[in-house]
Amino acid sequence: MSTPAPIEIRKTLHHKNAFVQAIGYTSVSKPTLTESITTEGSITVGGEDGRTIYRVSDDNGQTWRETGSFNDHIGTNGERTICRCEPMYLCDPDRGVVIEFYNRYEIGPAGYYTEFGPENAGMPPATRTFRLYYRISTDDGESWGDDIAVIQDGHDEVHWADGVWYEKNSAIAMPPTRLRDGTIVVPMCVYVLDDNGHMIARPDRFGEVKWPVEGVALLLGRWTDDGAALSWEMSNCIVPPEYMSYALTEPDIAEMDGDRLMVVMRGIATPRQAIPSVKFFSISEDGGKTLGEPVPLSYPDCGYVYSPGSYLDFFRSRKNDRVYLITNILPCPTKASDPRYPLKIVEVDRQYLWAIPETETVIQDRESRHGRMIRFSNWRGHHDRETGNPVIYMTEARVDSIIPDPEEQPIVPDSYRYEMVLPE
Repeated sequence: MSTPAPIEIRKTLHHKNAFVQAIGYTSVSKPTLTESITTEGSITVGGEDGRTIYRVSDDNGQTWRETGSFNDHIGTNGERTICRCEPMYLCDPDRGVVIEFYNRYEIGPAGYYTEFGPENAGMPPATRTFRLYYRISTDDGESWGDDIAVIQDGHDEVHWADGVWYEKNSAIAMPPTRLRDGTIVVPMCVYVLDDNGHMIARPDRFGEVKWPVEGVALLLGRWTDDGAALSWEMSNCIVPPEYMSYALTEPDIAEMDGDRLMVVMRGIATPRQAIPSVKFFSISEDGGKTLGEPVPLSYPDCGYVYSPGSYLDFFRSRKNDRVYLITNILPCPTKASDPRYPLKIVEVDRQYLWAIPETETVIQDRESRHGRMIRFSNWRGHHDRETGNPVIYMTEARVDSIIPDPEEQPIVPDSYRYEMVLPE
């Protein structure tokens, strides 16, 4: 076997003391990038408490100008606050439009997190109200049409997709992908209901805390005849076996050959610890209408790709037509959601669906100044139109918000741009 061509990593400063919440192209033909970025306040665990602004670059990210503030509180519903998440942009060159997708949810007076439990009464409002909206721009993001709620064909405002009801459970969208045939696929994280309409819960690995079961499904959007909106169908929802994990979440897809799609997704904290933490994958042989059972991602020797419950990007490169995964890949087994270093990119074989170990390349690893709780995760990114390379924007963080860091080593809360120069 020939030695694979190396992947070069180019790291440059994007913005001091900042966290990129979203970024993407908002022009079909011009190199116009739009980002929402937190530039002030507490940004070390994701930017939730800082000031978030919109910035636009007309020269593919070389220079930026501020265009306004991002406000995630957009209304009220009784005592609840209606919130929107950061935008996810998708350009459709065949239609000459830009689509902005975003998740909407509601929080009560107690905030986002309140209590987890096996029935809806024990779940916070956000877990029961997340849903997907979109709007369309025909003038490269200068103006936008009305917000449109995503409703699967044959469904309604309450029962808005298969297995999903407003006020019972949620489906949370991840960044969309446009297939070669023009279908728009939105990967979804679904809180699963039982036959009585309650969320299902599985205990953690100590049998103490019950967490809601999440599954993965795909929303498939196709333009209506008048081109004014998208019609939607939904795949089946897949969940992991209980001995492997209590949830699948944060899925991403890549088009393989023919009608085959591969979905890679995060597994969360295996409750019985029968296997180490891994990324799971599923195969669809019919363009995303039907998903196969989830199985762990492995190498050619059947060894697991050890990976904590963490974020990922999975894509087929426009530059060289190969398939790649960006995520935290560890040299030894781990459990739950840490450590989140090193961050790597690895090629995935399109035929055999395994990670090719000799292509693994470190994007960012723990340095001597970092404590053991450092995280390289939760980035945002796009594919550079001029080079064809994947680009991510990442701020190093710690897990302090969940588990105190006993070392309290300092971090550098600056946003860096990482370009992965893929071989031709």
